[in-house]
Amino acid sequence: MVKENEKLLKFIQKLTDKDKHVRRNTAITLRYARINELRGNEQVVSPLIQALKNEDSNVRYNVANILGEIGDERAVKPLIHALEDNNRFVRSSAAGALVKCLISQGDSLAEEGKTFREIIEIFISTLKSISIQSENIDEISFFIEEFSRGVGDFFREMLPKDFRMRFQTRLNQIYKTYLEPSVAVKVALEELIKALEVLGETN
Repeated sequence: MVKENEKLLKFIQKLTDKDKHVRRNTAITLRYARINELRGNEQVVSPLIQALKNEDSNVRYNVANILGEIGDERAVKPLIHALEDNNRFVRSSAAGALVKCLISQGDSLAEEGKTFREIIEIFISTLKSISIQSENIDEISFFIEEFSRGVGDFFREMLPKDFRMRFQTRLNQIYKTYLEPSVAVKVALEELIKALEVLGETN
């Protein structure tokens, strides 16, 4: 088992190979053929996070998706930074991956017996970080769309039906109202934060 893990870590190092074809093939292989080996493996997270800074946008794109599938909380801040990547495909993959990481983190906290309010605070903290750090409107828009869908599904089993329906309705309202071109998208983040705060206070 140890040897297999060493082989995996050695394979991940190919993401920094001088040959761009080796780098890209490594990223694609990790994403599609070896993703099950990566899930739950704490040792792979750090080198993958480092790969978000790779000079090759194809590598960054695939690695962002991989980090979303792994769902480790250590990837949250790097993925927020990746929302500012100079490649739009990387930005989009980072936005989707970020939502997956948050949902995974929420699941872990729930399994640990954390309170509903504690879980809400994690989401609020991340939304505030995005609002402060990210200036890329398109990717914030995509993140809000993914967040509204993902968080609604996440709370499906945790909330009474009436709370869940009202919260999902509010998420839908925020998405539809604040993503109009004439409206500052960051206002939507502020409204999401308010909706989560209200939800936390009522449960």
